[in-house]
Amino acid sequence: MRPLNLAFLSGSIAWSPDGKQIAVGAVGDGGGNTQEIFLVAVADGSVKPLTKLEWNSIRALAWTKTTDYLIVVAAEKNTAWEYQLWSVSTSDGAAWRIVSDLNVYSGVVNLSADNGALLTVQGQHYSNIWVAPADNLGVAKQITFDMLGKLTGWSGLDWLPDNRIVFTGFTGKSETLWTINADGTNQKQLLPENRVNENPSVSADGRIIVFYSNRSGTDEIWRADGDGANPRQLTTGGKNSQPHIAPDGKWIVYNSTRDSQSALWRISPDGGEPVRLTEKPAIWAQISPDGKLIACGMNIDGKPKLAIVSIEGGEPQKLFDVPRSFNFRLGIHWMPDGKAVTYRDWTNGIWKQELSGGEPKRLEGLPEEKLYAYGWSRDGKQFAFTRGTEIRDVVLISNNK
Repeated sequence: MRPLNLAFLSGSIAWSPDGKQIAVGAVGDGGGNTQEIFLVAVADGSVKPLTKLEWNSIRALAWTKTTDYLIVVAAEKNTAWEYQLWSVSTSDGAAWRIVSDLNVYSGVVNLSADNGALLTVQGQHYSNIWVAPADNLGVAKQITFDMLGKLTGWSGLDWLPDNRIVFTGFTGKSETLWTINADGTNQKQLLPENRVNENPSVSADGRIIVFYSNRSGTDEIWRADGDGANPRQLTTGGKNSQPHIAPDGKWIVYNSTRDSQSALWRISPDGGEPVRLTEKPAIWAQISPDGKLIACGMNIDGKPKLAIVSIEGGEPQKLFDVPRSFNFRLGIHWMPDGKAVTYRDWTNGIWKQELSGGEPKRLEGLPEEKLYAYGWSRDGKQFAFTRGTEIRDVVLISNNK
Protein backbone atom coordinates (compact mmCIF):
# COMPACT_ATOMS: atom_id res chain seq x y z
CA MET A 1 0.00 0.00 0.00
CA ARG A 2 1.04 3.60 -0.66
CA PRO A 3 -0.64 6.92 0.22
CA LEU A 4 -2.78 8.43 -2.55
CA ASN A 5 -0.28 11.25 -3.12
CA LEU A 6 2.33 8.55 -3.86
CA ALA A 7 -0.09 6.39 -5.85
CA PHE A 8 0.73 3.34 -7.93
CA LEU A 9 0.10 3.66 -11.68
CA SER A 10 -2.53 1.06 -12.52
CA GLY A 11 -1.53 0.51 -16.14
CA SER A 12 2.07 -0.34 -15.30
CA ILE A 13 1.71 -3.51 -13.18
CA ALA A 14 3.94 -6.40 -14.32
CA TRP A 15 4.54 -9.77 -12.61
CA SER A 16 8.06 -11.19 -12.86
CA PRO A 17 8.30 -14.50 -14.76
CA ASP A 18 9.18 -16.37 -11.55
CA GLY A 19 6.19 -14.88 -9.74
CA LYS A 20 8.27 -13.50 -6.90
CA GLN A 21 8.12 -9.78 -7.69
CA ILE A 22 5.77 -7.18 -9.14
CA ALA A 23 7.25 -4.22 -10.99
CA VAL A 24 5.04 -1.15 -10.95
CA GLY A 25 5.30 2.57 -11.66
CA ALA A 26 4.35 5.02 -8.93
CA VAL A 27 4.73 8.65 -7.94
CA GLY A 28 8.27 9.16 -6.61
CA ASP A 29 8.80 8.99 -2.86
CA GLY A 30 9.26 12.75 -2.76
CA GLY A 31 5.81 13.35 -4.25
CA GLY A 32 5.49 16.04 -6.90
CA ASN A 33 5.26 15.28 -10.61
CA THR A 34 7.96 12.66 -11.09
CA GLN A 35 7.42 8.91 -11.38
CA GLU A 36 9.69 5.95 -10.67
CA ILE A 37 9.68 2.16 -10.94
CA PHE A 38 9.24 0.16 -7.74
CA LEU A 39 9.62 -3.56 -7.01
CA VAL A 40 7.11 -5.27 -4.72
CA ALA A 41 8.07 -8.54 -3.02
CA VAL A 42 5.12 -10.92 -3.34
CA ALA A 43 6.09 -12.84 -0.18
CA ASP A 44 5.74 -9.94 2.26
CA GLY A 45 4.38 -6.95 0.26
CA SER A 46 7.50 -4.85 0.86
CA VAL A 47 8.10 -2.07 -1.66
CA LYS A 48 11.51 -0.81 -2.72
CA PRO A 49 12.43 1.82 -5.32
CA LEU A 50 14.32 0.64 -8.38
CA THR A 51 14.95 3.88 -10.30
CA LYS A 52 15.89 7.46 -9.56
CA LEU A 53 15.23 8.82 -13.04
CA GLU A 54 12.54 11.44 -12.25
CA TRP A 55 10.48 10.40 -15.24
CA ASN A 56 7.54 12.57 -16.20
CA SER A 57 5.28 9.56 -16.80
CA ILE A 58 5.38 5.75 -16.93
CA ARG A 59 2.82 3.92 -19.08
CA ALA A 60 3.78 0.26 -19.27
CA LEU A 61 6.30 -2.32 -18.03
CA ALA A 62 7.29 -5.83 -19.15
CA TRP A 63 9.92 -8.20 -17.72
CA THR A 64 12.50 -10.03 -19.80
CA LYS A 65 12.34 -13.77 -19.24
CA THR A 66 15.63 -13.74 -17.32
CA THR A 67 14.26 -11.01 -14.97
CA ASP A 68 17.48 -9.01 -15.54
CA TYR A 69 15.71 -6.14 -17.32
CA LEU A 70 12.40 -4.38 -17.67
CA ILE A 71 11.12 -2.98 -20.97
CA VAL A 72 9.44 0.34 -20.19
CA VAL A 73 7.26 2.85 -22.03
CA ALA A 74 7.97 6.21 -20.34
CA ALA A 75 8.47 9.92 -20.91
CA GLU A 76 11.57 11.66 -19.59
CA LYS A 77 11.57 14.59 -17.19
CA ASN A 78 10.59 17.94 -18.79
CA THR A 79 8.72 16.24 -21.65
CA ALA A 80 4.99 15.83 -22.17
CA TRP A 81 4.11 13.42 -24.98
CA GLU A 82 7.56 12.00 -25.74
CA TYR A 83 6.88 8.41 -24.65
CA GLN A 84 9.78 6.19 -25.67
CA LEU A 85 10.94 2.59 -25.25
CA TRP A 86 13.54 1.99 -22.55
CA SER A 87 15.41 -0.95 -21.08
CA VAL A 88 15.94 -0.76 -17.31
CA SER A 89 18.29 -2.96 -15.31
CA THR A 90 16.50 -4.64 -12.38
CA SER A 91 19.78 -4.75 -10.43
CA ASP A 92 20.70 -1.06 -10.36
CA GLY A 93 17.89 0.86 -12.15
CA ALA A 94 20.11 2.07 -15.02
CA ALA A 95 18.11 2.92 -18.16
CA TRP A 96 18.84 3.34 -21.86
CA ARG A 97 16.76 3.93 -25.00
CA ILE A 98 15.95 0.88 -27.10
CA VAL A 99 15.18 2.84 -30.28
CA SER A 100 16.27 6.31 -31.39
CA ASP A 101 13.45 7.26 -33.76
CA LEU A 102 11.14 10.27 -33.42
CA ASN A 103 7.93 8.29 -32.92
CA VAL A 104 5.89 8.12 -29.73
CA TYR A 105 4.93 4.81 -28.13
CA SER A 106 1.73 3.87 -26.34
CA GLY A 107 1.01 1.93 -23.16
CA VAL A 108 1.42 -1.57 -24.61
CA VAL A 109 4.60 -3.64 -24.54
CA ASN A 110 5.18 -7.39 -24.70
CA LEU A 111 8.12 -9.71 -25.31
CA SER A 112 8.44 -13.03 -27.12
CA ALA A 113 9.43 -16.08 -25.09
CA ASP A 114 13.08 -15.83 -26.18
CA ASN A 115 13.22 -12.01 -25.68
CA GLY A 116 14.13 -11.72 -29.37
CA ALA A 117 11.04 -9.75 -30.45
CA LEU A 118 9.28 -6.80 -28.84
CA LEU A 119 5.65 -5.96 -29.60
CA THR A 120 4.39 -2.44 -28.90
CA VAL A 121 2.03 0.25 -30.20
CA GLN A 122 3.36 3.31 -31.98
CA GLY A 123 1.24 6.45 -31.81
CA GLN A 124 1.21 9.71 -33.74
CA HIS A 125 -1.11 12.67 -33.33
CA TYR A 126 -1.79 15.89 -35.18
CA SER A 127 -4.49 18.52 -34.97
CA ASN A 128 -5.55 21.91 -36.32
CA ILE A 129 -7.99 24.71 -35.50
CA TRP A 130 -11.11 25.54 -37.52
CA VAL A 131 -13.35 28.61 -37.24
CA ALA A 132 -17.02 28.96 -38.25
CA PRO A 133 -19.83 31.51 -37.90
CA ALA A 134 -21.66 30.60 -34.69
CA ASP A 135 -24.98 30.44 -36.56
CA ASN A 136 -23.66 28.16 -39.34
CA LEU A 137 -21.12 25.65 -38.03
CA GLY A 138 -21.20 23.68 -41.26
CA VAL A 139 -19.10 26.25 -43.18
CA ALA A 140 -16.02 26.13 -40.90
CA LYS A 141 -12.64 27.02 -42.37
CA GLN A 142 -9.28 25.63 -41.30
CA ILE A 143 -6.94 28.35 -39.98
CA THR A 144 -3.86 26.33 -38.90
CA PHE A 145 -2.04 23.78 -41.03
CA ASP A 146 0.40 22.12 -38.66
CA MET A 147 1.44 18.49 -39.09
CA LEU A 148 2.64 15.78 -36.72
CA GLY A 149 4.18 16.88 -33.46
CA LYS A 150 2.80 20.33 -32.69
CA LEU A 151 -0.66 19.16 -31.55
CA THR A 152 -2.22 22.55 -32.27
CA GLY A 153 -5.20 23.25 -30.02
CA TRP A 154 -5.17 19.70 -28.66
CA SER A 155 -5.12 20.75 -24.99
CA GLY A 156 -7.25 23.87 -24.99
CA LEU A 157 -8.21 27.15 -26.67
CA ASP A 158 -10.02 30.37 -25.79
CA TRP A 159 -10.80 33.75 -27.37
CA LEU A 160 -9.34 37.17 -26.67
CA PRO A 161 -11.76 40.11 -27.06
CA ASP A 162 -10.04 41.28 -30.25
CA ASN A 163 -10.96 37.97 -31.95
CA ARG A 164 -7.57 36.39 -31.53
CA ILE A 165 -7.48 32.80 -30.32
CA VAL A 166 -5.21 31.54 -27.54
CA PHE A 167 -4.35 27.87 -28.01
CA THR A 168 -1.90 25.15 -27.01
CA GLY A 169 0.85 23.75 -29.19
CA PHE A 170 4.27 22.16 -28.94
CA THR A 171 7.64 23.66 -29.66
CA GLY A 172 10.50 21.26 -29.10
CA LYS A 173 9.56 19.11 -26.09
CA SER A 174 7.45 21.82 -24.42
CA GLU A 175 3.74 22.43 -24.80
CA THR A 176 3.07 26.15 -24.52
CA LEU A 177 0.54 28.85 -25.46
CA TRP A 178 0.18 30.62 -28.80
CA THR A 179 -2.12 33.22 -30.36
CA ILE A 180 -3.55 33.53 -33.85
CA ASN A 181 -6.05 35.78 -35.60
CA ALA A 182 -9.42 34.21 -36.43
CA ASP A 183 -8.54 34.38 -40.14
CA GLY A 184 -5.35 32.36 -39.59
CA THR A 185 -2.87 35.22 -39.78
CA ASN A 186 -0.23 36.40 -37.32
CA GLN A 187 0.44 33.21 -35.36
CA LYS A 188 2.73 33.94 -32.40
CA GLN A 189 4.17 32.12 -29.42
CA LEU A 190 2.73 33.66 -26.24
CA LEU A 191 4.74 32.01 -23.44
CA PRO A 192 8.36 30.87 -23.41
CA GLU A 193 8.73 27.13 -23.68
CA ASN A 194 8.98 25.32 -20.34
CA ARG A 195 7.47 21.89 -19.71
CA VAL A 196 3.66 21.66 -20.06
CA ASN A 197 1.25 24.63 -20.25
CA GLU A 198 -2.39 23.77 -21.01
CA ASN A 199 -6.08 24.68 -20.63
CA PRO A 200 -5.90 28.46 -21.26
CA SER A 201 -8.82 30.59 -20.05
CA VAL A 202 -9.15 34.32 -20.75
CA SER A 203 -11.07 37.03 -18.87
CA ALA A 204 -13.67 38.88 -20.96
CA ASP A 205 -11.54 42.05 -21.13
CA GLY A 206 -8.48 40.07 -22.22
CA ARG A 207 -6.30 41.36 -19.38
CA ILE A 208 -5.72 37.97 -17.73
CA ILE A 209 -4.96 34.51 -19.10
CA VAL A 210 -4.97 31.63 -16.62
CA PHE A 211 -3.62 28.18 -17.43
CA TYR A 212 -2.39 24.93 -15.94
CA SER A 213 1.39 24.41 -15.88
CA ASN A 214 4.02 22.18 -14.32
CA ARG A 215 6.80 24.62 -15.17
CA SER A 216 7.60 25.02 -11.45
CA GLY A 217 7.94 21.26 -10.94
CA THR A 218 4.41 20.61 -9.63
CA ASP A 219 0.93 20.86 -11.19
CA GLU A 220 -0.27 24.41 -10.49
CA ILE A 221 -2.58 27.19 -11.68
CA TRP A 222 -0.76 30.11 -13.29
CA ARG A 223 -1.77 33.49 -14.69
CA ALA A 224 -0.22 35.87 -17.20
CA ASP A 225 -1.11 39.18 -18.76
CA GLY A 226 -3.06 39.09 -22.01
CA ASP A 227 0.16 39.51 -23.98
CA GLY A 228 1.88 36.66 -22.10
CA ALA A 229 3.93 38.96 -19.89
CA ASN A 230 4.39 38.55 -16.13
CA PRO A 231 3.55 34.85 -15.71
CA ARG A 232 2.91 34.07 -12.04
CA GLN A 233 2.06 30.93 -10.07
CA LEU A 234 -1.17 31.22 -8.05
CA THR A 235 -1.48 27.87 -6.28
CA THR A 236 0.95 25.73 -4.31
CA GLY A 237 1.13 22.14 -3.13
CA GLY A 238 0.72 20.47 -6.52
CA LYS A 239 -2.13 18.50 -8.11
CA ASN A 240 -4.01 21.64 -9.20
CA SER A 241 -5.38 21.82 -12.76
CA GLN A 242 -8.35 22.58 -15.07
CA PRO A 243 -8.61 26.36 -14.41
CA HIS A 244 -11.34 28.69 -15.65
CA ILE A 245 -11.54 32.42 -14.99
CA ALA A 246 -14.88 34.19 -14.58
CA PRO A 247 -15.72 36.58 -17.44
CA ASP A 248 -15.43 39.55 -15.05
CA GLY A 249 -12.03 38.31 -13.89
CA LYS A 250 -13.07 38.14 -10.24
CA TRP A 251 -12.55 34.43 -9.57
CA ILE A 252 -10.75 31.39 -10.91
CA VAL A 253 -12.23 27.93 -10.34
CA TYR A 254 -10.06 24.84 -10.65
CA ASN A 255 -9.80 21.18 -9.72
CA SER A 256 -7.48 20.01 -6.95
CA THR A 257 -6.62 16.49 -5.80
CA ARG A 258 -3.92 17.55 -3.33
CA ASP A 259 -6.01 16.47 -0.33
CA SER A 260 -6.77 13.11 -1.99
CA GLN A 261 -10.20 14.34 -3.14
CA SER A 262 -11.01 15.72 -6.58
CA ALA A 263 -12.90 18.85 -5.52
CA LEU A 264 -13.52 22.31 -6.96
CA TRP A 265 -11.70 25.28 -5.45
CA ARG A 266 -11.83 29.03 -6.03
CA ILE A 267 -9.00 31.54 -5.90
CA SER A 268 -8.53 35.21 -6.77
CA PRO A 269 -6.46 36.08 -9.86
CA ASP A 270 -4.34 38.09 -7.43
CA GLY A 271 -3.58 34.95 -5.42
CA GLY A 272 -4.32 34.51 -1.74
CA GLU A 273 -5.99 31.71 0.17
CA PRO A 274 -8.11 29.34 -1.97
CA VAL A 275 -11.63 28.35 -0.92
CA ARG A 276 -13.08 24.88 -1.37
CA LEU A 277 -16.43 24.93 -3.18
CA THR A 278 -17.59 21.31 -3.32
CA GLU A 279 -17.45 18.35 -0.99
CA LYS A 280 -18.25 15.92 -3.80
CA PRO A 281 -15.63 15.22 -6.48
CA ALA A 282 -16.04 17.64 -9.39
CA ILE A 283 -14.11 18.17 -12.62
CA TRP A 284 -13.69 20.49 -15.62
CA ALA A 285 -15.66 23.45 -14.29
CA GLN A 286 -16.61 26.63 -16.14
CA ILE A 287 -18.18 29.80 -14.73
CA SER A 288 -21.37 31.11 -16.37
CA PRO A 289 -21.39 34.34 -18.44
CA ASP A 290 -23.02 36.26 -15.55
CA GLY A 291 -20.48 34.89 -13.05
CA LYS A 292 -23.12 33.40 -10.73
CA LEU A 293 -23.02 29.68 -11.57
CA ILE A 294 -20.53 26.92 -12.28
CA ALA A 295 -21.11 24.01 -14.65
CA CYS A 296 -19.01 20.93 -13.90
CA GLY A 297 -18.91 17.16 -13.98
CA MET A 298 -19.80 15.20 -10.84
CA ASN A 299 -20.20 11.59 -9.81
CA ILE A 300 -23.46 11.15 -7.91
CA ASP A 301 -24.15 7.72 -6.40
CA GLY A 302 -21.76 6.13 -8.84
CA LYS A 303 -23.22 7.81 -11.93
CA PRO A 304 -21.65 10.68 -13.92
CA LYS A 305 -23.76 13.84 -14.01
CA LEU A 306 -23.62 17.33 -15.44
CA ALA A 307 -23.95 19.61 -12.38
CA ILE A 308 -24.80 23.28 -11.90
CA VAL A 309 -23.35 24.78 -8.70
CA SER A 310 -23.41 28.28 -7.21
CA ILE A 311 -20.20 30.33 -7.47
CA GLU A 312 -20.34 30.30 -3.67
CA GLY A 313 -20.18 26.49 -3.69
CA GLY A 314 -22.37 23.97 -1.91
CA GLU A 315 -24.67 21.23 -3.20
CA PRO A 316 -25.63 21.16 -6.89
CA GLN A 317 -28.63 23.28 -7.85
CA LYS A 318 -29.32 21.11 -10.91
CA LEU A 319 -28.18 17.70 -12.11
CA PHE A 320 -28.50 16.31 -15.63
CA ASP A 321 -28.00 12.82 -17.01
CA VAL A 322 -25.38 12.47 -19.74
CA PRO A 323 -25.09 10.10 -22.74
CA ARG A 324 -22.94 7.00 -22.33
CA SER A 325 -20.34 8.47 -24.71
CA PHE A 326 -20.04 11.83 -22.90
CA ASN A 327 -16.60 13.43 -22.46
CA PHE A 328 -16.08 16.27 -19.97
CA ARG A 329 -12.34 16.58 -20.64
CA LEU A 330 -11.20 20.05 -21.79
CA GLY A 331 -14.15 21.70 -20.11
CA ILE A 332 -17.89 22.10 -19.98
CA HIS A 333 -18.71 25.26 -21.93
CA TRP A 334 -21.61 27.67 -21.47
CA MET A 335 -23.48 28.86 -24.50
CA PRO A 336 -23.01 32.64 -24.94
CA ASP A 337 -26.58 33.39 -23.75
CA GLY A 338 -26.06 31.41 -20.52
CA LYS A 339 -29.19 29.30 -21.12
CA ALA A 340 -27.42 26.05 -21.95
CA VAL A 341 -24.12 24.26 -21.45
CA THR A 342 -22.15 22.03 -23.79
CA TYR A 343 -19.63 19.21 -23.52
CA ARG A 344 -17.79 16.85 -25.82
CA ASP A 345 -18.57 13.34 -27.00
CA TRP A 346 -15.86 10.68 -27.20
CA THR A 347 -16.69 9.89 -30.82
CA ASN A 348 -18.99 12.46 -32.40
CA GLY A 349 -19.22 16.21 -31.92
CA ILE A 350 -20.56 18.24 -28.99
CA TRP A 351 -23.63 17.88 -26.79
CA LYS A 352 -25.87 20.78 -25.74
CA GLN A 353 -27.95 20.67 -22.53
CA GLU A 354 -30.63 23.30 -21.95
CA LEU A 355 -30.79 24.43 -18.31
CA SER A 356 -34.57 24.30 -18.56
CA GLY A 357 -34.32 20.52 -18.93
CA GLY A 358 -34.94 17.92 -21.60
CA GLU A 359 -32.57 15.50 -23.32
CA PRO A 360 -29.16 16.72 -24.52
CA LYS A 361 -28.85 17.31 -28.27
CA ARG A 362 -25.80 17.50 -30.52
CA LEU A 363 -24.77 20.87 -31.96
CA GLU A 364 -25.73 20.78 -35.61
CA GLY A 365 -23.31 21.32 -38.49
CA LEU A 366 -20.11 20.03 -36.87
CA PRO A 367 -18.09 17.21 -38.43
CA GLU A 368 -19.31 13.79 -37.33
CA GLU A 369 -16.06 12.87 -35.63
CA LYS A 370 -14.27 13.21 -32.30
CA LEU A 371 -13.48 16.89 -31.64
CA TYR A 372 -11.17 18.42 -29.05
CA ALA A 373 -10.96 21.94 -27.59
CA TYR A 374 -13.63 24.46 -28.64
CA GLY A 375 -15.24 27.77 -27.67
CA TRP A 376 -17.24 30.84 -28.71
CA SER A 377 -15.80 34.28 -29.40
CA ARG A 378 -16.52 37.03 -26.86
CA ASP A 379 -19.28 38.52 -29.01
CA GLY A 380 -20.79 35.07 -29.60
CA LYS A 381 -20.50 35.40 -33.37
CA GLN A 382 -17.70 32.92 -34.06
CA PHE A 383 -16.94 29.38 -32.97
CA ALA A 384 -13.48 27.77 -32.94
CA PHE A 385 -12.82 24.06 -32.57
CA THR A 386 -9.95 21.60 -32.90
CA ARG A 387 -10.03 18.65 -35.27
CA GLY A 388 -7.42 15.96 -34.79
CA THR A 389 -6.23 12.57 -35.90
CA GLU A 390 -4.87 9.81 -33.69
CA ILE A 391 -2.84 7.25 -35.66
CA ARG A 392 -1.83 3.99 -34.01
CA ASP A 393 0.12 1.07 -35.43
CA VAL A 394 1.18 -2.22 -33.91
CA VAL A 395 4.97 -2.48 -34.27
CA LEU A 396 7.20 -5.55 -34.00
CA ILE A 397 10.86 -4.83 -33.18
CA SER A 398 13.09 -7.81 -33.98
CA ASN A 399 16.63 -8.70 -32.92
CA ASN A 400 15.89 -7.29 -29.50
CA LYS A 401 18.48 -9.41 -27.66
